[in-house]
Amino acid sequence: MHKSSILVIICLIFIGGLFLVSIFQYPQFIWGYLFFSKKGEITEFNDKNQEITFLGYIYKQPDERSGNTKLFIKTTGIKTENKAKKTSGKILITLNRYPKYKYGDELIITGKLKTPTVFEDFNYKGYLAKDGIYSIIYYPKIKSTGRSFANPIYKVIYSFKNKIKQAIERIMPLPEIAILEALTLGSKRSLPENLKQQLNKVGLRHIVAISGMHIMIICDALLIILIGLGLWKNQAFYLALLALGLFIIMIGAPASAIRAGIMGGILLFAEKIGRLNSSARAVLFVACIMLIFNPLLLKFDVGFQLSFLAVLGIIYFKPIFSKLLDKLLPKKIKNWIEKGKIRKKAKEVIPITLAAQVTTLPILVYNFGRIPIISLLANILILPALPYIMGAGFIFGLGATFWYFLGKILIWPTWFVFAYITKLVKFLSKIPFATKEISNVHWIWLAGYYVLLIGFLLWYKKKKNQYF
Repeated sequence: MHKSSILVIICLIFIGGLFLVSIFQYPQFIWGYLFFSKKGEITEFNDKNQEITFLGYIYKQPDERSGNTKLFIKTTGIKTENKAKKTSGKILITLNRYPKYKYGDELIITGKLKTPTVFEDFNYKGYLAKDGIYSIIYYPKIKSTGRSFANPIYKVIYSFKNKIKQAIERIMPLPEIAILEALTLGSKRSLPENLKQQLNKVGLRHIVAISGMHIMIICDALLIILIGLGLWKNQAFYLALLALGLFIIMIGAPASAIRAGIMGGILLFAEKIGRLNSSARAVLFVACIMLIFNPLLLKFDVGFQLSFLAVLGIIYFKPIFSKLLDKLLPKKIKNWIEKGKIRKKAKEVIPITLAAQVTTLPILVYNFGRIPIISLLANILILPALPYIMGAGFIFGLGATFWYFLGKILIWPTWFVFAYITKLVKFLSKIPFATKEISNVHWIWLAGYYVLLIGFLLWYKKKKNQYF
C-alpha cells in the first residue's frame, strides 16, 4: 500500500470517528475539545439572573439584520461588588439597530448573561460554541468609551466595504440589490424572505452564501472562463487565485470564507498541475488539521461540511460525470456545443454541479429538509454567467463609490444581468415539481449514503486500476 494511501485512510478514520463521537453527544471525548476550547471566565456569570457590568470590544463586523443587530464582543474586564478585575470570553449581544456601533468600538455593557439555548430542531449552543461563544445577552445597556481596538487593516477593509454598500444602495433597487450585495460583499441580510425561499427551491442558495459549494463552483467556473478567453492555464490559475483572495478580503475575511478559500485554493492548484486525485490528500489533511484545533466544526458548521464535501466531490466525481456526459451526448449535439463558447461553458458546468451535489446532497437534505429537483437546470442557466455577473457587480460598486454619476450610467447593464438571476429564479420556483420536501431525516441515512458512495468510488477506481 502506498504511503499516501495510508495517510488517506488515517484521515478518513479520524474524521469518521469524530463524526460518530459527535453524533452520540460526547464532546468531552473529542480530541482537542478540552485543550483548545477556552470558554473564558465570563461564563461564570451565565444564568445568575443578576445584572453585571463588563468591558469589551467588538472583534468583528456587526451583523445588521432587519429587526436587530448582533454584536460580537471580546470581554476585557468586569465589575462586581464595586471591584474591577480582568476577565476573558466572547459574548453575542442582541440589541436594537440604533444607535449603531462599528468594528473595534470599546463598550461598557450592563445586562444579564445567559447560556445559549439548545432547541428541539437546532442546537444554538453548539452553533455558537464552534466560534468560541458561550454566553449571550439580550438588549443590554451600552455606553461607548470612545476608544477603539480595531485592527488597522480590517478597519480599512470594513470601511471600504461599507462605502461600496452605501453607494450601491442609493442607486440599485430591490431585489437586485440584495443579490448584488450577497455575491460581491457577502451580505445576505437584505435578501427578502420570499427570494430566499425561491433560491432554496431551485437549488441556488449556494450562490448567495459564503459556503464551500459557492467557493468551489466559482473557482472552477473562473478557470473555465479565463481559459476560454484565451489565457494559458498558469495565467488563469494566478488570476483566479487573485480573484478568490480579493473576494474573501472584500467580504471581511470571515472564518467560514477563509476555510472555504483554503479548499478553493487547493482545488485551483490541482487544476493547475492537472492532478485532481492527488489534491484530495491535501484536502483531507487540511480538514483534519482544522478539526484537531476546532472539532466542533464537523457537527455545527454546515459551511465547513459543504466546503469539504464539495471539493472532494469535484475532485473524485467530476471526471466520472464528464466521461459519462461525453458518452451520452450524440455526436451531432457535441459538435454543436463545441462551436459555441457559451454552450461549451454550460456543458462544463454540468459535471461540476453534479459532482458537488452528489457529495453535498445528504447534508442539504438533513439540514434544510428539501431536494431541489431542478437544481441542475437552474445551475446550468446561471453558473456559466456568474463570473461575468460578479464582475459587473464589482465594476458597478466601485464606479458608484468613486463617482455617483458613473454609477447612474452603469446601473442599466448591471441591473439587467442581476435581474436575469431574480426573474429566472422566480420563474423556476413556480414549477410544481421544483423541489421535494423531506422532513425528519435520521443521521443513519447520511452514514448509509456515504458508505455506498465510497463503495462505488472504490469499485470504480479498482475497475480503472487507479489509486487514491
